[in-house]
Amino acid sequence: MTIDTSLRRRARRETERRRYARIALWCCILQLADGTVTYLGLGAGLTEINGIQLWLFAHVGVGAALVMSKGLVCMLAITSWHAGLYRTVVALRLIYAGVVTLPFATMVLQLR
Repeated sequence: MTIDTSLRRRARRETERRRYARIALWCCILQLADGTVTYLGLGAGLTEINGIQLWLFAHVGVGAALVMSKGLVCMLAITSWHAGLYRTVVALRLIYAGVVTLPFATMVLQLR
């Protein structure tokens, strides 16, 4: 292995690391946005459809539940990225899309 090959591999790893850092950052931004919209929606009289969130609301209150659940997802994304578990970061995004975003989008489309 030459020095040139080693430098290319290192550059490729750094590029991959930055790409997944952006994914982890977007994960946190989306969690913050989702928590804010959920809080405002609940204040406007809408209801939560996520059973886990409803359980948390009943046990610790709305604000604390949102901070806990959204903070946990952000913490997992950042920790996974930092540990180099890039597939875990992507898996978190896919799970979030399937469990939260798709049911919400279906509900919104049915309101039309």
